[in-house]
Amino acid sequence: MTLPKYDEMIAVMDSVYRHKVERGAEGSDALFYKLLTLYHHRVRHAAEAGKPVVGHTVLVPPELFYAMDIIPLQIE
Repeated sequence: MTLPKYDEMIAVMDSVYRHKVERGAEGSDALFYKLLTLYHHRVRHAAEAGKPVVGHTVLVPPELFYAMDIIPLQIE
């Protein structure tokens, strides 16, 4: 599955994370980008594995999708 724009977005977030770590960012500043990158890597790997992925808003609890073995992608 090719998702070049999504892959590019993940690469940019990872680059921002590495930049912040190299510059000595502390606390939540670097952690935010690390967690965001890991989140999108998980979604990307699920899509590559053929698992269903669903976009949802913050008003829908992701646990509903996990219960149905669907990978949630928060779009907000």
